[in-house]
Parts: sequence; C-alpha cells; structure tokens
Amino acid sequence: GVVMLNSGSVHHIGPNRLWVTLARSWAAAGATVLRVDVAGIGDSPARSGAAENVVYSSHAVDDARLAIDHLRSVVGRDGRLVAMGLCSGAYHAFKSAVRGLDVDVAVMVDPLTFFWKEGMSLHEGQIHENDQVEMVSRYKRKWQDKETWARLFRGELDLPTITKAVALRARNVSLHVLRDVGRTVGVPLEDDLASELLRVASRGVPMHFVFAAGHTGLLLLRQQGGRTVEKLLASGKLHLDIVDGGDHTFTRLAPRTALVERLDRIVLGDRRPARAMSASRP
Repeated sequence: GVVMLNSGSVHHIGPNRLWVTLARSWAAAGATVLRVDVAGIGDSPARSGAAENVVYSSHAVDDARLAIDHLRSVVGRDGRLVAMGLCSGAYHAFKSAVRGLDVDVAVMVDPLTFFWKEGMSLHEGQIHENDQVEMVSRYKRKWQDKETWARLFRGELDLPTITKAVALRARNVSLHVLRDVGRTVGVPLEDDLASELLRVASRGVPMHFVFAAGHTGLLLLRQQGGRTVEKLLASGKLHLDIVDGGDHTFTRLAPRTALVERLDRIVLGDRRPARAMSASRP
C-alpha cells in the first residue's frame, strides 16, 4: 500500500500529474494506492477555524495518520505500507515516520526543510538556511569568474546580502558541528535532524530520499544530519538518489522519467513495470 501526500498546494494529482501516473501503474502491478489531500489543500476543505492552503500545517501528520490507518486496514498487517511525498509532502511523510505512524517505508522527494514552526516564513526578515546554501554555493562557483568581480566593482551585486548569507552560513555550519559534539556526549538538542533520523531507523523503517541534482535539500540533510547521515547510509537504513537535470517539481520529461524509474524501484522492486513516459493527458 502507498499513501501519496500533497506536494505543496497541489491537489492529489501531484505535480505534473505525477501521482496519477504512478498510482495507476502501481495499482496495475498489485499495489493499493491512496492519493489524498490533507485538510485545506486541493479538494479537501480546511478544518474548522483553520486557513486553507497552509502547506506545513500542524495537523497534516494527523491527517496522514487517518489515511495510513485506513490503508493499513485494507492491506492488512502483513502488507508493506509506504508513505511518500514531494516538497511539503516529503516533510509530512518524514514527520509521519518520526511520529511513529504505522508505515514500513518513508519516501521523501526533494524536501526543502526539515523543521517548521506554525506561522514561520522562509523569508521572515533574515535569509533562510535554504537560501544561504543556494547563494553561497552559487557565488562559490562564480568566485573565479572575472565577470563576477567586474559586477562587484560596478556595484551590480547585492554585497550586504551576500556578506550576510556567508556569515550566516558559516555560523550554521559551526552550529551543526557543535550539535554533532553535543549529541555524542548526550546533550539534549531541540530540532535535531540526526536524532529524528535515528528514531526512524531504530524502528526498522527504511528512509529513501530523492533529490534533484544541485538543489539545497541534500545539503541541508547532510549538514543538519551531520555524521549520522553517513552512518545510516553505510548501514543501509537511509538511501539517497540524485536525479540530474530536474527542477523542484520535475517539470521536464526526461528528469521526471528518471524520477519515476527510481520510485518504481523503491516501491515495487522487482515488480516494477516497463514503461515509456509520454506527455500527460489533460
């Protein structure tokens, strides 16, 4: 059984109808697939008193629990149950596994963050860590480019913002190292990705992360997870797949085809179908 969660504010067809493509072929291969809108997203009304289109809502994991419990009643105790999502859906799939929901596998496609507070904005007066990583990486690649220096001396670059990003990035990298040390000596840590990864792994739930190449989610996973990520990779409890050429929602056909092939392998294994991707039907 597979539960597919919303990707941002996109309803249960998924980005570029990706969930429809996968659900139909996986159902034909013998899986039971539930594409579901959490409350307030897509075709699902918001909960009483709650706003619509809040993609990181505090109740999303509770909604996922209802979907997962229902699907478990369909596939039975011996069935293999997968929770998956892209973007915010990946966040909620991961948090479902962290909260101990009844899943056997968690699949996260291109998550943009691993911690979220109610009312939080990615740009609330400071550069969010995703943006720090992206900006520093971009200018690190361009540092030896003469045109970059020329633009700097012409005043065409936003030097204060770049300087702030570099300073915040250096601070956060140092904090991640200190968290590794604190975790090692048993200091309790708030919003600790490594501890959440270990919690899921300790229950025997494999974690599959799939990222578009060059996107910041993978950097965040490695930096916030610290040495724990490498240990779980080595033990086979965490898996990483990188898809070349993809944007965040895998808009172009070739990267989307590569993504589908990876998801087929993760979910169906040897039962994965031979398929030829074509343009989606309207």
